[in-house]
Amino acid sequence: MKKVKKCILCKNNKFKNLPYYYIYLDKRINMVECTRCHLITLSPILSKNEVNNLYDIDYFKKDYNCLGVEKRYISTVSEIKENFKRNQLRKIKRFVRTGRVLEIGCAGGGAY
Repeated sequence: MKKVKKCILCKNNKFKNLPYYYIYLDKRINMVECTRCHLITLSPILSKNEVNNLYDIDYFKKDYNCLGVEKRYISTVSEIKENFKRNQLRKIKRFVRTGRVLEIGCAGGGAY
């Protein structure tokens, strides 16, 4: 795993830690936000081998759709996801006017 040194969007090298993180292979992976363009990413970045191990065939058999959760909660999550998507796209459009976006790591296959 390599710590993020530069924003892939604006090339800034300063980030702030967000209060969200993952634990993978007993290591903490932070969500960080670029202080210039506000793009959110993970740091450190997993190596190709680590990503391949994480996303094995069993990963997609797990309950990543939150089945069995109250509908009220699911609708709230949907609203949060939609707001997040709009905000992220707005940030990207400040630097890139045209093109398409591929969101890597959307687990359940969410498309923007």
